[in-house]
Amino acid sequence: MLIKDYRLLLSKAGKLYERHEAGRPAPFNVFTVLRTESDEVNLHSRFLAALLDYRKPGEEERTNLKEFLLAVANVEDFDQAGVAVSRERHNIDILVTNARRQAVVIENKIWAKDRSKQLQRYHEEMTSRGFGGNDIHLRYLTPDDRDPSRDSVGDLKCENIAYRDRSFQEWLRNCQSRAYDEPALREVIGQYLALVQKLTGTDFSEAYMNELRDLCIEGDNLVLVRDLKHAMDEAWIHLIHVLFSEIDKLLRDQIMDLPEKHSASDTSKKRVAELVNGGRGNRGWMGLYFGFRDEAQLGIEMSRWDRVWYGVRCSRRQTPDAYERIKQKLQGHGKDDWWPWWAYPSGSVNPSPKAPEKEHLRLLADDSRREAFVRELVEGTARTWEEIKNKGLVPPKGQ
Repeated sequence: MLIKDYRLLLSKAGKLYERHEAGRPAPFNVFTVLRTESDEVNLHSRFLAALLDYRKPGEEERTNLKEFLLAVANVEDFDQAGVAVSRERHNIDILVTNARRQAVVIENKIWAKDRSKQLQRYHEEMTSRGFGGNDIHLRYLTPDDRDPSRDSVGDLKCENIAYRDRSFQEWLRNCQSRAYDEPALREVIGQYLALVQKLTGTDFSEAYMNELRDLCIEGDNLVLVRDLKHAMDEAWIHLIHVLFSEIDKLLRDQIMDLPEKHSASDTSKKRVAELVNGGRGNRGWMGLYFGFRDEAQLGIEMSRWDRVWYGVRCSRRQTPDAYERIKQKLQGHGKDDWWPWWAYPSGSVNPSPKAPEKEHLRLLADDSRREAFVRELVEGTARTWEEIKNKGLVPPKGQ
């Protein structure tokens, strides 16, 4: 293969993009107007629960629910007698039960981190209410088919559902088709499908994908595409490594009394590759951590299925007293079992290593945009460090 073959392929693909996608105006979408597009509770779970609970006037069976359970959630023999669809009942995102004491528990995760024993607690809750173990079906719904954390699910069986999967999006299209005589419902399902496609990076026009497919299978282009895909993966790993290198440098420039790095810090290119490509055996997170106590660090972290955040890292399980003290002193923002205080940067674009969206790629590839993102992260981390010191959480030297 000559370098001109690659350039020709990219040139043709670029022209297809310009013709079909570049400059295409974003259509009005009521969901993104009213809510943040990744709002799990008030957008996705609320709408999905309503869609699952819906039945056409005069019909006894919830056809949307029946198809969802069979085709998407892989739950067979679920009796619709006495069926009930609930949202946020027993803190469960979406709960489907029936008169036979069968239950489908759906945990809806967009980018938020798992909470400790979360799915295990849901299973125990339903068991305590008289639902049999074999009749409790746990489903973990995400944009990208990621697994729940082992700490969240324990030893239970939990199946994944993905927003991006063909079966899920086909189910939405079928729901839309069934609403042929209800224009308002039909339109809102179409807008929700468009949001799901944007969220999962599947929002291409059919004509664009068809022509791109034909270009790929033309001549020997598939061989080139394979190599380019590998190059794309390497470029993404490189950009994440650059991002954390720039964060590290700016932290040292901006925070004069920055503590020493903790041993958990590792943002090498090898570690980034493990994060992006790694399977279950690899740690699903990486970051920069600066220890200001034996049991706590100031940190910036990225997880395999989440985004980038900053805050204070401390294990609730290993050092509960220190965890509680930090949590009480630093009020507000997020909390989980490893981070008694954390926050996302305020910008709407925040890269996820495993399933980068178009804007994630544009953010990290553009030097000026990446620099602004780094600056915001470092400024937030610097404010957090000042708050840590002001609250008396840093022990005096020598202690």
